[in-house]
Amino acid sequence: MALCANTINKMHGGLVLARDGKILGSLALPFAGILSPLSVDEVAVQLASLEKIIKEMGCALRSPFSALSFLTLPVIPRYRLTDLGVVDVENSRLIEPVVSEKSRRVHQDRNS
Repeated sequence: MALCANTINKMHGGLVLARDGKILGSLALPFAGILSPLSVDEVAVQLASLEKIIKEMGCALRSPFSALSFLTLPVIPRYRLTDLGVVDVENSRLIEPVVSEKSRRVHQDRNS
């Protein structure tokens, strides 16, 4: 996961697939993480390649990258995952993560 995150950071946004420490495919989306300077045809070819790879990895979703993109859009009702955290869109508020007392103690013990 760190390899993907670091690669996405270097591309200034985008999609990356990796397995066993090797990048299998990527699509740079440097404008807000959703737009590319490439032509529509070039993006379509790269996206088709990524979808083929992810299906070979076992993903059963029809359009996994589209589904992922919509998950993060804060303008769609209900709950969304954003760079600020989980947002309750209908009530325009961030949702605080729930941490059990046991998890809190473990975290405190590790940082002591």
